[in-house]
Amino acid sequence: MAGRVFPWLSVLLVGLLLQANLSLASISAFGSTIPLNQTVVFVAGVSGFSIPTEIGLLADLQSLLLNGNTLSGTIPTELGNLNNLEQLFIVGCGVTGNIPSEISQLPSLLSLTLSNNNLDGGIPTEFGSLPSIGSIDLSSNTLTGNIPSELGLADTLEEVVLDNNQLSGEIPIEVFNLPALRTFTFENNSGLTLPVTPEPTPEPTPDTSDAGSIWSTYLVAFAAAFACLVIQV
Repeated sequence: MAGRVFPWLSVLLVGLLLQANLSLASISAFGSTIPLNQTVVFVAGVSGFSIPTEIGLLADLQSLLLNGNTLSGTIPTELGNLNNLEQLFIVGCGVTGNIPSEISQLPSLLSLTLSNNNLDGGIPTEFGSLPSIGSIDLSSNTLTGNIPSELGLADTLEEVVLDNNQLSGEIPIEVFNLPALRTFTFENNSGLTLPVTPEPTPEPTPDTSDAGSIWSTYLVAFAAAFACLVIQV
């Protein structure tokens, strides 16, 4: 049993340190006895702290779940260092500021949920370069601007949830054409409009005028030949 670490103990330690307003750098000091590189970091029901930039030191972290907390400050750009992160949930925490484009640097990210916060600014165009992303939920913030057409480059994207923001402009047809897309919701964005589908080009009508004149010529020639035959008889 010596040296064995239970994942729930790591999670509990994270919660206690954050609740005490300590830095995640303090957690890394326990690396030899309480490694967090193989566990889920889940923190709920705490308040009065911001997400520390040192969280970017947990390079092997796979899931970061910060749900139902009362946080201050912004989402740190250092999250872009978590190359093995598969799930990033910051839900109902009150974080502010822009969504950092550095999130697009996460090659393993499968699910991104940043709903029910106070995030503003636009949706990063770089999200279209996420190679493994399956779900993006940015609902219930105050995001503005257009939905970037670059999202249509994320071929693995199955779910996009953008309800209850302040987005505007024409929804890019590229998002509707995503090959794996199953869910795309954008309710309560009064400035959004559906893409204009171009009218299909009608097929050209065959020109039969020349054909008609040719048939007329044949009929006249046939009638003349028949008349000559009758006279000879």
